[in-house]
Amino acid sequence: MSSTLSLSPVCTVSINVSPVGANVPTFNSALIVGQSTVISGATRIQEYTSVAAMLTAGFSLTSPEVYAAQLYFGVTPQPSVLYVGRQDLTVPESALTAVQACRAANPNWWGVGVIGAAAADHEAIAAWAQAATPVCMYFYTTADAAVLANTTGNVAATLQAANDNRAFGVYATTQSGSAPLNAYEFAARMGVAMGLNTGLANSNFTMMFKVETGITPEPLTQAQVSLLQSLNINVYVSTANSYVWLQPGVLPNGQFFDEVLNLDMLSADLQLSMVNQLIALPSIPQNNAGEALLLNVAHQVCERAVTRGYIGPGTWNGQQVLALTAGTPLPKGYMIQAQDFALQGSGAKAARQAMPIYIAFNEAGAIQSISIGVNVQR
Repeated sequence: MSSTLSLSPVCTVSINVSPVGANVPTFNSALIVGQSTVISGATRIQEYTSVAAMLTAGFSLTSPEVYAAQLYFGVTPQPSVLYVGRQDLTVPESALTAVQACRAANPNWWGVGVIGAAAADHEAIAAWAQAATPVCMYFYTTADAAVLANTTGNVAATLQAANDNRAFGVYATTQSGSAPLNAYEFAARMGVAMGLNTGLANSNFTMMFKVETGITPEPLTQAQVSLLQSLNINVYVSTANSYVWLQPGVLPNGQFFDEVLNLDMLSADLQLSMVNQLIALPSIPQNNAGEALLLNVAHQVCERAVTRGYIGPGTWNGQQVLALTAGTPLPKGYMIQAQDFALQGSGAKAARQAMPIYIAFNEAGAIQSISIGVNVQR
């Protein structure tokens, strides 16, 4: 029987499997920190997909964490994931220390709220969140009368003066015990935001006009609402005897909540997509052809933001960015630029740096008010 010779001298096949890049965070999961001992201090944080799963794990129907989770999962559309963390009072530890410990144990959440947190806790967690990595948003509810009276040093005024944009607050009380779930209002609001943030086409949203299932609107006068909104703290109110909604959806510095959320999503998408491109290829040449590969990644990221509805067409009215000048139409809603490698300095060349990429875009925004003129002829 004759032997069979190998084909390798004629044709050699090498198989190379590209490394798997990191997934871009979804920004649609949140953490509720409570004081129950169901979760051990060593474990610190657990992931749940339903209230039923929490009950199976040992929480009771009267656990504060369950009250909060019922509000979180009770909104429409329903969020898919909730993390529950433990504040260990046997140490004892502050609310901020508990949040930091939960972040160290599991960083896969963007929104966070703490059951029973006081004004000092809100201020401390908000300050930490300003520089936290990964980025996050602190959701809090205050029933502090000092806020409604605008007493000097109240939490809303303090965060506003600090130009904070990582704390999303609502003034709500339990209304002398007739609305006990209002103590957990922040959980319902987190559920609304996490449930709406699907990342799918046209999923961009504003928090204005949103309904918080299970929360009782606060009986405020127009003057009180105006005072609270001058402090950039939000309210959940009944309007015109027909509507109940959250308004206006702002952060202490006056930015809208959805703007910060979308910027966080865009930033994370750009960072991870660029790194994924760097590891996907053996090398990217340090020339215009290599830069084009990176510019294409930036284009894909911006297109995803367009698809979500965050970026929209318009006219650039900002400062000049390379060749982009004020008055230039942006039919796609964005422009991406980089300078020619011929302009790169020797130091950047030796350090194997790409040419800086410049992205300019228009936010699509969201309409939250309308003026109507009516002319009548008799």
